[in-house]
Amino acid sequence: MALLPVYSELVNPNYRRISKVIKRSLSVDIIFYLIIASAGYFSTFNATSDVVIQRDPLPGYTPDYTALAAAGSICLVLFAAFPVNYSPCRNQFFLLCYNDADFSNKANFVTTLMFIIVTCTVAVFYPNVSTVLSILGGGCSVSICYTVPLYSWVKLSKEKWTACSNLGPILFFGVLICMGYSSAIATIYMLATGKQYFGDRPDILCKQDA
Repeated sequence: MALLPVYSELVNPNYRRISKVIKRSLSVDIIFYLIIASAGYFSTFNATSDVVIQRDPLPGYTPDYTALAAAGSICLVLFAAFPVNYSPCRNQFFLLCYNDADFSNKANFVTTLMFIIVTCTVAVFYPNVSTVLSILGGGCSVSICYTVPLYSWVKLSKEKWTACSNLGPILFFGVLICMGYSSAIATIYMLATGKQYFGDRPDILCKQDA
């Protein structure tokens, strides 16, 4: 969402410059998440929680000041990330819906208020962030990262979709697309039915408990 505004703000924008921006952004993200994953995994190994800061207290280390400091830092990051990520989203919304990037203070206030209401409503009714991320990852991320680029590749190709140059990407990314959408659909199904796992068998679980 922020790629197009960044491209337009570059001095003498071209493919080489935007490629540098993308590579540096990906490098920073990879390093950041690797540090978090390593810190979480090597502290509790196979007992690592899905959300690292929700880990069980370490023996003889109560209260867990490290986890509290990490939770506070994440709150600060989220407070800063909200306006940073919302600004390009708002600009693209007005540009796509009204074909004009300029908007009044009233329009900005109403749009921002509606966005906050929607996000807070989702957070209240679905506090499990893993579930929400699963739906967004399987739906939005797959569409943006795989479906749209794959469609553009085949559409802009001068050859038929059955050509060898197109079949490779279709087969490879097609599997990833199916996995992503299946994950999102399964998560929505589990939310609607109240099941913890897809394909739960209560009769088998009762026998195991007995």
